[in-house]
Amino acid sequence: METLSMKPLSINKCWAGRRFKTPDYKAWREEAEARLREHPRAPDGQVEVHIKFYFKNSRSDIDNCIKPFLDALTDANRIEDDRHVVKLVVEKIMDKDERIEYEIKTILNT
Repeated sequence: METLSMKPLSINKCWAGRRFKTPDYKAWREEAEARLREHPRAPDGQVEVHIKFYFKNSRSDIDNCIKPFLDALTDANRIEDDRHVVKLVVEKIMDKDERIEYEIKTILNT
């Protein structure tokens, strides 16, 4: 395993000035949160999240999908807060049926 001895940069520090949510993003979040509210809530505390993003083509960047989905999980009250995600496993899969599959596992602190 290779190491970069530097602090990770938050996406919030990547742009100067304000960022505005697009109408597409607002609509996606509204639909995602409504659907996610039908799913069970994970217990509070640290969690690991496994996500599979299914795309029709390979042009989408896997990392661009992570933050909106974690934010939707938080706002739909499926997880306490995305800052409590301590492990993330993400896959990008090609399939004719675009979708998101996910699993939330509680981290037991011993």
